[in-house]
Amino acid sequence: MELRSGRRLRSSGRAMELRSGRLLCSTQQQQVRSLEDLGPDHISALPDDLLLLILARLRCVVTAARTGILSRRWRNLWTLLSALVFRNVKYSSLEPALACLVSPAAISLLDIHIPLMRRRRDHWERWHGSVVDVYLDAAGVTSLLLAAARLEPEELVFAINSNVTGSHVEVPYFRRAASITLKSNTFITPFHMPAGVEFAALDTLSLSCSITGLDDLISRCPRLRVLRLKVSTKNNLVIVHSTSLQELFVDSRGRTDRLDIAAPVLRQLTVSLNPYVGINVSVLAPIVEMISWYCCYVDASVPIGFGGWRLIKLMLKMAARQGQLPSLRIHADICSSCFPGQLANFKREIKKHMVAVFSDLELHLTTGGHVFGAFVFHLIGMNRIRRAVRRLKVILGGSKVKEECPKNCLCHPRDWEVQTITLIALEEVEIDGFEGVDHEVDFLKLVCKSAPMLKRVIVKLSHEDSSSTKICTELYDLFRAYSSIECCICL
Repeated sequence: MELRSGRRLRSSGRAMELRSGRLLCSTQQQQVRSLEDLGPDHISALPDDLLLLILARLRCVVTAARTGILSRRWRNLWTLLSALVFRNVKYSSLEPALACLVSPAAISLLDIHIPLMRRRRDHWERWHGSVVDVYLDAAGVTSLLLAAARLEPEELVFAINSNVTGSHVEVPYFRRAASITLKSNTFITPFHMPAGVEFAALDTLSLSCSITGLDDLISRCPRLRVLRLKVSTKNNLVIVHSTSLQELFVDSRGRTDRLDIAAPVLRQLTVSLNPYVGINVSVLAPIVEMISWYCCYVDASVPIGFGGWRLIKLMLKMAARQGQLPSLRIHADICSSCFPGQLANFKREIKKHMVAVFSDLELHLTTGGHVFGAFVFHLIGMNRIRRAVRRLKVILGGSKVKEECPKNCLCHPRDWEVQTITLIALEEVEIDGFEGVDHEVDFLKLVCKSAPMLKRVIVKLSHEDSSSTKICTELYDLFRAYSSIECCICL
């Protein structure tokens, strides 16, 4: 009997014997006969193009290779695939598998994921747990990338989940690549990009790793349109200068001392920073349309603040409605440290992040019972803010433990209630968490006096109790003197 795969079976007494000498029991014989009863193998009779389409839908080279057990027709068919995805493949098998490929010019995608490699702990090793991580040699990873480069894929995805030891991983030149993605879960061993060659076809570059020579690489990508960076760089510098770049995403890992962006045709900019100290920022993107900017100072080795107020994070967000300007959001809280004489430094740090025109200012303040009016007026008194802000929202969040302001507390400088500034664009003010204490009322009076274009004030009380009536009465009395301002009180 001959199977569809070409294998011959011959009967031998009660058992059926394969050519290899293996005997099949009666149950196995019935299974073979049932297969033969199915008729001709129409799938294997399909042309190569359709079979390759079936294998491509599997999205896994290992699964595609295993189809070779179905029929001789399917054997080594996976080597003709144009999109190759290596997932859950042994690291030692990857380079030999790439050597099996015979049609490098046809490869549109080469996706290689090296899984986290572990081994059982030997009895003499002083490690906790039953398994330990296996470290890959940088030279071996470089050799694998060289094997990948010989295939000249149009799109490369190379991800390493294991740790790598060595001075650096050398990335070869991918001549035809329009998209390159490099990922590594460790930022210790850097990737070194090839020098002296131009990536003429590169359109999209995604880097999530430690890297050297980033600025030089970008200068050699004349058609680069999309750049995604989640990187740690040498000297803690992120420098992106490109005349073709339209979309830029930067998620800086670790310490970043300087961010320098010059992209005259940039349309979309997304930045996330976590500086240890103050950061130098330079952004030249005159026609940017969409921007998302985030900077968190929680882990800063030297806190940024003044007068007992500490800067926590700063965000620049696009408006929900198309055509509206972005909003600037600042989070700050009262801390135990004092920052005497740091006002100028604080303002300089805020100014660095004003990389786009905005119309709304939103302040999230954890007051802990302290006076916030002086702090807010120092902020809105900055030239860029007082000339641009049309809507001011102050969200007051009390800490669990409220302190009583000492008599000479830095949060309450002398005569702040009578300072004079002009908020020429301010039209609407909202205060959320209003408790009606004297310094909050003083803040409202100063806002009304300083904003000639103010049209509406919204006050949301922090709680509803017997004192709410008193607060409402006091606010109504206040706004009688400003008949052009609409006042809304929310209980």
